[in-house]
Amino acid sequence: MYFIPDTTFILLPVSKAYEGRIHDYKLLNKEFPTDKDWFKNLVVITDLGYLGIEKDYKCKKVIMKDKKTEAKRINKKSKIK
Repeated sequence: MYFIPDTTFILLPVSKAYEGRIHDYKLLNKEFPTDKDWFKNLVVITDLGYLGIEKDYKCKKVIMKDKKTEAKRINKKSKIK
């Protein structure tokens, strides 16, 4: 299921929920076909599950988060405490 924040930063659902195991990027392509400019004026923050978004979609900017780096950062914080 995909969510977007509204102007008050409340997350609003924009797709249906899918049962079972489905690749993130395949789901994105199904819900948001690449023939439209869905993200043209948006900064898209995503993770490595969406590799290829920059070439398939027009985005104002894409910020790609690294899941492993985030997990390491969280793990370091918990060790400090």
